[in-house]
Amino acid sequence: MAGETGPILPTLRISMTIAGLFGAACYICIEIFIHIVYTFKRYAGLYFWSMVVATTGIVLYLIANLFRLFAIAPSFPMSVLLVISWWAMVTGQSVVLYSRLHLVVRDGWKIRWVLIMIITNFFLLHIPVAAVFLACNLDPERFLLAFNIYERIQLVGFFLQESIISGLYIWEAGRGLKSILAVRGRGKENITRQLVIINTLVIFLDISVLITEYTGHLDIQTSYQPLVYALKLQMEFIILNKLINIVKQPPCNRVYPQSHHTLESLPGAHNEPWSSSADMGHPTKSYKSPKVVMESETNLTLEATDGGCHTSTSSAGRREPHDIEYGT
Repeated sequence: MAGETGPILPTLRISMTIAGLFGAACYICIEIFIHIVYTFKRYAGLYFWSMVVATTGIVLYLIANLFRLFAIAPSFPMSVLLVISWWAMVTGQSVVLYSRLHLVVRDGWKIRWVLIMIITNFFLLHIPVAAVFLACNLDPERFLLAFNIYERIQLVGFFLQESIISGLYIWEAGRGLKSILAVRGRGKENITRQLVIINTLVIFLDISVLITEYTGHLDIQTSYQPLVYALKLQMEFIILNKLINIVKQPPCNRVYPQSHHTLESLPGAHNEPWSSSADMGHPTKSYKSPKVVMESETNLTLEATDGGCHTSTSSAGRREPHDIEYGT
């Protein structure tokens, strides 16, 4: 057995590998906890709590798996803790990505479908595997085959779920961030590239977990998997915070009222000049556009409030602030 039904008798090489993976994952989790404490101004909100739950789940999974594999604690209680921490580690990380998805995705239905997918997969994948896994520890001969089959189905299902969310970030980042990057300047353009690179790395890390599972090394896979999730969570935390910085940061250090920071119109087909009364740091001459701006035309307004930045449209009638609950 490779740990499906309880403790194992590993070789020295396997034991050292498991210990090394355990230590590396614990170190990354400590770093994440430190970043959480010093990054968030207010300990509230879906983003904060999903980060805490996901990181705590990784730590508990590491401890339960180590105690169970090496018979340091009773097998069945550790199996129960392993199941609960697995839920927190896997679904918690998906909720972390979901909580910041509105920064790049403007279609509310896409965001709702992601939430529906996460909830559905929790009941379709987590619950059955948990029941079979616990039964396998009580009666291995009867439930071992069912567990091995459904465990692989579960890993593929969560791989597809995380790939869909990562792909949505990659697809929408290049489209949704263009207008923001145009205002922020060229210094912020690397964020899209970093977002694509990190989400691509996340997909490759998930593939490596599938490889360890399908080669029949469950003892290594259950020790390597929390390290992968810790790495993914650390990378996603860094890039999501950069993304929040771009969305909330004012384009310049001064505060402008709404009536003095409106982009009226862009040059038309007859090379009509456009006007902007905002001082972007360089002495420029103010031009008036001969074209009359209609009330129904959408105007982008950037307001610096409390160190953050809100976007609104003059045709919408009300302001929709970004859900930003973290601080630098």
